[in-house]
Amino acid sequence: MGPLPERAAAALERIGVGTDVTAAVFAGDRALCLEQARLIKAADVDPGRTMFLVTGPEGDDAARLRDVLASTGARVVTEPDASRIADALEVSDPPLAFHVSKGRIVARSRLGPGGDFGRFSRQIRQWLKTEQPA
Repeated sequence: MGPLPERAAAALERIGVGTDVTAAVFAGDRALCLEQARLIKAADVDPGRTMFLVTGPEGDDAARLRDVLASTGARVVTEPDASRIADALEVSDPPLAFHVSKGRIVARSRLGPGGDFGRFSRQIRQWLKTEQPA
C-alpha cells in the first residue's frame, strides 16, 4: 500500500485524528454509499479509531448518510476536510475503506457487493491483534 501522502497526514492531523485510523469514504449523493452505511453496526467501529468521510455537496441525501454513520458512534468528517483527505488518497470511486497504521496505508477495500465495512473492520481488528511491534 505505502506511506500516507503528506497532504492526507496533514489533513488528519489538522482535524485531530492522527495517523492510526480505520476509515471509509462515502459520497453523500450515491445510493450505494447509503446502502453500505446502513450495513455498519456499532460493533463494527472503535469510536476512538474509526472515522467516516462524507464527500460531496450538502443536501438531504448527504444528511441521511451522515445521520446513519453518526449512529454507529464513529466520528463523521464532512466537507471540506472529507474531500481533502479523499483527494490526497486518490479515492475516486467511493465507498472505499482504508486503514492507516504508523503513518502507512496498510489496507484498502472497495465496499459493495462482496465486501462491507463490518467485514473490513473485523479483518483490521484481527490484524491489529497479531501485529508485532517494530
